[in-house]
Amino acid sequence: MDFEFQVWVHVAVLKLRDSILPEYLATALNSARAYEQAQLLTRGATNQDLGLSRMKGIFIPLPPKGEQQPLLDTITAKTRSIDLTIAATRRELQFFAEYRTRLISDIVTGKVDVRAAAGSLGEIEDAPLRSEADGDEPQADDDDTVETTEEDAA
Repeated sequence: MDFEFQVWVHVAVLKLRDSILPEYLATALNSARAYEQAQLLTRGATNQDLGLSRMKGIFIPLPPKGEQQPLLDTITAKTRSIDLTIAATRRELQFFAEYRTRLISDIVTGKVDVRAAAGSLGEIEDAPLRSEADGDEPQADDDDTVETTEEDAA
Protein backbone atom coordinates (compact mmCIF):
# COMPACT_ATOMS: atom_id res chain seq x y z
CA MET A 1 0.00 0.00 0.00
CA ASP A 2 1.50 3.36 -1.08
CA PHE A 3 0.74 6.44 0.99
CA GLU A 4 2.47 9.67 1.94
CA PHE A 5 4.17 9.80 5.32
CA GLN A 6 6.41 12.62 6.45
CA VAL A 7 8.34 13.49 9.56
CA TRP A 8 9.49 17.12 9.73
CA VAL A 9 13.26 17.63 10.13
CA HIS A 10 14.01 14.67 12.40
CA VAL A 11 13.69 11.10 11.31
CA ALA A 12 12.71 8.40 13.75
CA VAL A 13 12.79 4.68 13.18
CA LEU A 14 9.90 3.07 14.98
CA LYS A 15 10.04 -0.61 15.74
CA LEU A 16 6.50 -1.87 15.75
CA ARG A 17 5.06 -4.59 17.88
CA ASP A 18 2.87 -7.23 16.33
CA SER A 19 -0.16 -5.49 17.83
CA ILE A 20 -0.20 -2.57 15.37
CA LEU A 21 -0.35 -2.19 11.61
CA PRO A 22 2.17 0.29 10.16
CA GLU A 23 -0.58 2.06 8.17
CA TYR A 24 -2.70 2.38 11.33
CA LEU A 25 0.21 3.92 13.25
CA ALA A 26 0.91 6.38 10.41
CA THR A 27 -2.76 7.37 10.26
CA ALA A 28 -2.96 7.80 14.03
CA LEU A 29 0.26 9.84 14.20
CA ASN A 30 -0.96 12.08 11.36
CA SER A 31 -4.28 12.73 13.10
CA ALA A 32 -5.27 16.11 14.53
CA ARG A 33 -5.25 14.68 18.06
CA ALA A 34 -1.65 13.43 17.76
CA TYR A 35 -0.63 16.76 16.22
CA GLU A 36 -2.13 18.66 19.16
CA GLN A 37 -0.26 16.45 21.61
CA ALA A 38 2.99 16.87 19.67
CA GLN A 39 2.58 20.65 19.77
CA LEU A 40 2.19 20.54 23.55
CA LEU A 41 5.31 18.40 23.87
CA THR A 42 7.44 20.47 21.47
CA ARG A 43 10.19 22.61 22.99
CA GLY A 44 11.98 25.64 21.58
CA ALA A 45 10.84 28.96 20.21
CA THR A 46 12.63 29.21 16.88
CA ASN A 47 14.05 25.72 16.38
CA GLN A 48 11.19 23.60 17.61
CA ASP A 49 12.06 20.08 18.67
CA LEU A 50 9.78 17.25 19.70
CA GLY A 51 12.49 14.80 20.69
CA LEU A 52 12.08 11.06 20.83
CA SER A 53 11.72 10.95 24.61
CA ARG A 54 8.79 13.38 24.42
CA MET A 55 7.40 11.67 21.31
CA LYS A 56 6.77 8.63 23.52
CA GLY A 57 4.25 10.75 25.41
CA ILE A 58 1.84 10.91 22.45
CA PHE A 59 -1.14 8.70 23.19
CA ILE A 60 -3.01 7.08 20.33
CA PRO A 61 -5.97 4.73 20.51
CA LEU A 62 -4.92 1.14 19.92
CA PRO A 63 -7.78 -1.17 19.04
CA PRO A 64 -7.10 -4.89 18.58
CA LYS A 65 -5.11 -5.60 15.42
CA GLY A 66 -8.12 -7.27 13.80
CA GLU A 67 -10.09 -4.01 14.04
CA GLN A 68 -7.36 -1.77 12.64
CA GLN A 69 -7.70 -2.71 8.96
CA PRO A 70 -11.49 -2.22 8.89
CA LEU A 71 -10.93 1.21 10.47
CA LEU A 72 -8.33 2.06 7.82
CA ASP A 73 -10.71 0.88 5.08
CA THR A 74 -13.48 3.11 6.45
CA ILE A 75 -11.15 6.12 6.68
CA THR A 76 -9.96 5.50 3.11
CA ALA A 77 -13.52 5.23 1.80
CA LYS A 78 -14.70 8.33 3.65
CA THR A 79 -11.75 10.47 2.54
CA ARG A 80 -11.46 9.21 -1.06
CA SER A 81 -13.30 12.18 -2.59
CA ILE A 82 -11.22 14.59 -0.51
CA ASP A 83 -7.99 12.88 -1.60
CA LEU A 84 -9.07 12.99 -5.26
CA THR A 85 -9.91 16.68 -4.97
CA ILE A 86 -6.54 17.43 -3.36
CA ALA A 87 -4.71 15.49 -6.11
CA ALA A 88 -6.65 17.30 -8.86
CA THR A 89 -6.00 20.67 -7.22
CA ARG A 90 -2.28 19.95 -6.97
CA ARG A 91 -2.20 19.06 -10.67
CA GLU A 92 -4.03 22.29 -11.54
CA LEU A 93 -1.67 24.37 -9.40
CA GLN A 94 1.32 22.73 -11.07
CA PHE A 95 -0.21 23.45 -14.47
CA PHE A 96 -0.76 27.13 -13.60
CA ALA A 97 2.78 27.46 -12.23
CA GLU A 98 4.20 26.00 -15.44
CA TYR A 99 1.91 28.21 -17.55
CA ARG A 100 2.97 31.31 -15.60
CA THR A 101 6.66 30.48 -16.03
CA ARG A 102 6.19 29.88 -19.74
CA LEU A 103 4.16 33.07 -20.20
CA ILE A 104 6.77 35.18 -18.42
CA SER A 105 9.50 33.61 -20.53
CA ASP A 106 7.55 34.22 -23.73
CA ILE A 107 6.94 37.87 -22.79
CA VAL A 108 10.57 38.49 -21.82
CA THR A 109 11.91 36.88 -24.99
CA GLY A 110 9.42 38.76 -27.18
CA LYS A 111 7.47 35.70 -28.34
CA VAL A 112 4.32 37.31 -26.98
CA ASP A 113 3.52 41.00 -27.48
CA VAL A 114 1.52 42.32 -24.54
CA ARG A 115 1.31 45.96 -25.65
CA ALA A 116 -2.04 45.49 -27.37
CA ALA A 117 -3.48 43.64 -24.38
CA ALA A 118 -2.21 46.30 -21.99
CA GLY A 119 -3.76 49.04 -24.12
CA SER A 120 -7.16 47.35 -24.09
CA LEU A 121 -7.31 47.34 -20.30
CA GLY A 122 -8.29 50.99 -20.22
CA GLU A 123 -7.67 53.34 -17.37
CA ILE A 124 -9.00 53.04 -13.87
CA GLU A 125 -10.84 56.22 -12.90
CA ASP A 126 -10.91 57.76 -9.44
CA ALA A 127 -8.65 55.09 -7.97
CA PRO A 128 -5.34 56.65 -6.94
CA LEU A 129 -2.52 54.18 -6.66
CA ARG A 130 -0.97 54.16 -3.20
CA SER A 131 1.55 52.01 -1.47
CA GLU A 132 1.34 50.86 2.13
CA ALA A 133 4.07 53.37 2.93
CA ASP A 134 1.74 56.24 1.98
CA GLY A 135 -0.29 55.69 5.14
CA ASP A 136 -3.92 56.69 5.58
CA GLU A 137 -3.59 60.39 4.79
CA PRO A 138 -4.63 61.45 1.28
CA GLN A 139 -1.77 62.76 -0.80
CA ALA A 140 -2.00 66.04 -2.68
CA ASP A 141 -1.29 65.88 -6.38
CA ASP A 142 0.88 68.51 -8.06
CA ASP A 143 -2.27 70.31 -9.21
CA ASP A 144 -3.95 70.22 -5.79
CA THR A 145 -3.48 72.71 -3.05
CA VAL A 146 -3.81 71.84 0.59
CA GLU A 147 -5.66 74.42 2.61
CA THR A 148 -5.08 74.74 6.32
CA THR A 149 -7.53 76.56 8.53
CA GLU A 150 -6.84 78.07 11.93
CA GLU A 151 -8.69 75.13 13.51
CA ASP A 152 -6.36 72.64 11.76
CA ALA A 153 -3.30 74.54 12.94
CA ALA A 154 -4.48 74.67 16.57
